[in-house]
Amino acid sequence: MSDINADAPVNKHTLLDCIEGNRTYKTRSGHTIEMDPEEIEYLSTICDQIDRIYLRLPIFVSTDITGEGTCWKVDGRIECKIIAKVLDRAWHDEETIRIFPSDYRVLLKRLPTTTAILYL
Repeated sequence: MSDINADAPVNKHTLLDCIEGNRTYKTRSGHTIEMDPEEIEYLSTICDQIDRIYLRLPIFVSTDITGEGTCWKVDGRIECKIIAKVLDRAWHDEETIRIFPSDYRVLLKRLPTTTAILYL
């Protein structure tokens, strides 16, 4: 499993930090990843000022083994709120949002560099 998660980020930055230009993070394998400025701009348009301070990037998308079939999830109240907006889904102040295969494809198309996939 550690090889599968070799590209997992070891540090995260707030959206506000990313807006100000700090758009890179290191992975467990030692690589440096730069987040796309267009994705940062998109996220800043759907976030309010408080979200910009507390949203930490990249957003972790992990496997969800609690349900039946293939599914992914995002944990964290602010992260769920933002992902629900990206996917145009209802959000009810939850701490976890499940992402189904069709949503997963949309998410990776819209936010390929500001999300990080984790296999649990």
